[in-house]
Amino acid sequence: MPPRKSVLNKNKQPTPSNHAINCPSRSRIHGYIAQHHLEKLFEDLTAFLVFHKPPKPYKFLVAHMDKIVQGLRDGKAAEGLLKQFDPVLTHTDDGKTPIMEGMPALPIGENPDHYEEYLEDNKLRIVLEEAFRGLTVALPGDPYQALIEFFQEQSMVHEQ
Repeated sequence: MPPRKSVLNKNKQPTPSNHAINCPSRSRIHGYIAQHHLEKLFEDLTAFLVFHKPPKPYKFLVAHMDKIVQGLRDGKAAEGLLKQFDPVLTHTDDGKTPIMEGMPALPIGENPDHYEEYLEDNKLRIVLEEAFRGLTVALPGDPYQALIEFFQEQSMVHEQ
């Protein structure tokens, strides 16, 4: 049985004929983004990718999102969780960054000046933009779980 498609991959892009019916209002989208701290989340995801440059970035994103979801299940606030994931705030002098309790420290990526190449080579900018756009169209009840499923799909496509 083929894996289930993420809600973000269902091509719910509005067309001119169904735009008014299927597209959420701007105020609803802005409220959704604020409620789930999505701007901060995507800033942090990009920062972690650029900072660590993991060889399998989509698996890295899945693991990162799993930690956020686990923290939410444990009753932690999303905003507080995202602060824990800030690579600038958590960086240590030994060249390691403890991401979160229970998750191993990762080395800082080599050649930090070449982050544009890293993002481009792994199609990360496009995929992150697609994920954000998908969230603002679908408005899933659990955007974090939707992102996990989406990044799992991307891992199968880009990291085989």
